[in-house]
Amino acid sequence: MCSTPRSGSGLLCRGLAATGRLGLPLEYLNPVLWAIFAERWHCGARLDGYLDALHSHRTDTAGVFGVKVHWAQLEAAAGEVGADPGALLARLAPAGSVVRTRRVDRVAQAVSLWRAERSGVWSLAVSESSGDRPSYDFDGIAACYAGIGRGEQAWDEHLGEAPATVEYERLSASYAETVAEVARGLGATDVEAPPPRSRKLADGLSAELAERFRAELAARA
Repeated sequence: MCSTPRSGSGLLCRGLAATGRLGLPLEYLNPVLWAIFAERWHCGARLDGYLDALHSHRTDTAGVFGVKVHWAQLEAAAGEVGADPGALLARLAPAGSVVRTRRVDRVAQAVSLWRAERSGVWSLAVSESSGDRPSYDFDGIAACYAGIGRGEQAWDEHLGEAPATVEYERLSASYAETVAEVARGLGATDVEAPPPRSRKLADGLSAELAERFRAELAARA
């Protein structure tokens, strides 16, 4: 799963994992998860040992391994060992089927990322409330907007035409149908996605922040 943050990749990966047929695609190159799993598997923090343990522990009995990769995490991990990001991706998921997630409304994506980074809340159960009410910060949102743009451009250059691209807006509107369609494309037929266990973090404040950012971005341009 090739993505940028807040593009629906987590929602889609949880849906694919819930089918029981497509592995457990997580952000295994996220430094926090990397540290947790390296300690759990006693494989050390070095990349090669970690990847060997990762494939051993997270490839299911049918031989399926899933992973979600944000470009920034891939680039950072590759930089630590002096590797090319594309070569690392091939090592991480050799001959893998690629699914890409994108969000049409990149400003909304940037606002979502900015709020998540400030609050530390990246997902919420259906019944939970975030209680997050940050004040507007143009520079903070702009940094997220630029970072997302760099990640999307890098995936464009590396992947070209991906076998499957899932837009957040469609996934959000037609969750079960979209998950099932992606699963079929990956060879898992006759599967159903249970209802999502998480809900949108976007709310009226997100819309207000996005509208204000668009206006200021246009004015500054």
